[in-house]
Amino acid sequence: MAMVTTTYPGKLNITGEYCQWFGYPTILGAIDRYTTVSLSTASKYQQPINPLVGEAEKIACKIVSQRKQKLTPYRLSISSTLHIGSGMGSSSSVSAAIIDAILQFHHIFLTKPALNELVFQADTFQHGDPAGDDNAAVVFGGLIRFQKKDDVISIHHLSQSIPQTYLIHTGTPKETSKDMLTSTRALPTSILEKILHPMGKLAEQFEQEFTQGNWNPSLLSQTQHLLEQLNVVSENTIYLVREIEKIGGFAKISGAGGRTNGSGMLLVWHKDEEKLHKTIKKLGYVVENIVIGKSLT
Repeated sequence: MAMVTTTYPGKLNITGEYCQWFGYPTILGAIDRYTTVSLSTASKYQQPINPLVGEAEKIACKIVSQRKQKLTPYRLSISSTLHIGSGMGSSSSVSAAIIDAILQFHHIFLTKPALNELVFQADTFQHGDPAGDDNAAVVFGGLIRFQKKDDVISIHHLSQSIPQTYLIHTGTPKETSKDMLTSTRALPTSILEKILHPMGKLAEQFEQEFTQGNWNPSLLSQTQHLLEQLNVVSENTIYLVREIEKIGGFAKISGAGGRTNGSGMLLVWHKDEEKLHKTIKKLGYVVENIVIGKSLT
């Protein structure tokens, strides 16, 4: 029985959330959390388990048809170590794994730029008007500087991985990424510029320092404070961040965030892992180790 398996990572944002819609850069990277899709021959087609899976399948099957190939029925299974809807790029990761698996199953092998375009189509279905940074990090891997200015996208790969950092799941946001993006982009331009311009400068500062071999974790907290001004972080999460800062750590949310209860994933750096674990445990959360800037090669 023919079988194909594909694996794609999730992503985390280092700095620059929301900046990409206004021409400023964002820094993000692939992580060591993955979606794995397996396809095997089947006697008949199965119904998609959700709309995103269905859209990814439709995009891939359209390419198969365009190549004048006969569609072969398949059985699809999905497994993931990503927290869904929490700023880890799960939609892009799932779509990339599904589209690539279906195409490989039909002996079609795309370049990464071509696959990236297809995953962007699936992300557009899921989120409405994505910038394209999530799918780029997932498909190309590594640590990237993404910028979309005047509809021109530039992707610059940074050669290093982020030093040891940690993740805390603050809770799955009640709002979807689409909800958060729509409401935030509806804010007056003057407010957005006041917040996003300095955040874009932080992304540029990160890139400059990081390429010189300097890791400056204070940029995490500086970005976090701007995101709080943007009103995309819940009160519970802000309290957690302040407790981390009290013990000498730095933290920020990753992705669109959430205003009520949870805000998704919190990216944390602290020089004393034991001290961090002890503090976070008292607060009722769990600390996870994470690798950011994971190469796919």
